[in-house]
Amino acid sequence: PASPIVFLAFSADGTLFATAGRNDRLVRIWYQNQQLLLPNQSVDLAVSGTAVTYSFIYVAHPRPVTGFSWRDTSRYMPRGAVANMLVTNCKDNICRLWSETVLPDDGLICMQQLDPAAAQD
Repeated sequence: PASPIVFLAFSADGTLFATAGRNDRLVRIWYQNQQLLLPNQSVDLAVSGTAVTYSFIYVAHPRPVTGFSWRDTSRYMPRGAVANMLVTNCKDNICRLWSETVLPDDGLICMQQLDPAAAQD
């Protein structure tokens, strides 16, 4: 059974949001599914289906998550100029910094932990 959401935060640019429940070791990073345009498609065809859907990736932790927050960016910066970064903390008393990476070929979102030593735990 899924646990109720206790933690929720939106990225500064509004493109991502993170959720977690009480005693969860996994943070879900949600992103909107984007339809890719093929060279022979027009924008009208791509927008004709008005349903908005979301997918998520998991960010794993060794102990239950106790909170998280997104890095603030200036409202004057253009969208996509700075990568979204998420700071998470859990019951092992270690803060982890996760950085957004958008893969160029498929547009999928990936969150990578910046401290290689902590990733070995």
